Amino acid sequence: MNRWKIGALVLVVLGLTGCVMDTVTPPVVVPTVKIIQENTGWVEVEVSDVTTPGYKIQWGDVGISSGFSEVLPYQQSYEHAYQKPGQYIIALKDENNAIIDQVTALVSSLDCHVSLVEIEGRSIVVRYFGRYGIDYSIVWGDRHATSITTMSGTGLLSHTYKAAGTYTVSMGELWAPSRSFFTVTVE
Repeated sequence: MNRWKIGALVLVVLGLTGCVMDTVTPPVVVPTVKIIQENTGWVEVEVSDVTTPGYKIQWGDVGISSGFSEVLPYQQSYEHAYQKPGQYIIALKDENNAIIDQVTALVSSLDCHVSLVEIEGRSIVVRYFGRYGIDYSIVWGDRHATSITTMSGTGLLSHTYKAAGTYTVSMGELWAPSRSFFTVTVE
């Protein structure tokens, strides 16, 4: 009885050694970026196939602090507001800063903008413009904001800070992130 079991085992082992098992190599998935929506002054992109941390989007306007966005695993939609019209290369980069994929966005105009006109002590005057009939908010950077509806497209506003310091003044539609901003230091 033991001889039969050993013989059967040898046949099974010999039979298996003649078999070749095909290995399936999974396809290499490369993350991508594509433009979902371009609007005046801002762009929304979709990033796909990012499953690990370390990726980032370079928006093409690297001279500002928000020129990069960290890409989170499995998050697909990202948006960015530009300060100036122009052509921007949006690049998806890996942890080594190598470009994985890129697209080009054309920003033909801005829908709103705020800029510094003058500083006098702790008071500043800004010029703003926006689309006709749209509600905007100018955030002064000191927990105060002014809501405006543009009727003539452009205007002037003043604001006085209670304390000396450096503040970021920004403007955007009431429902959207700020699209235009600058930093001012008052004494």
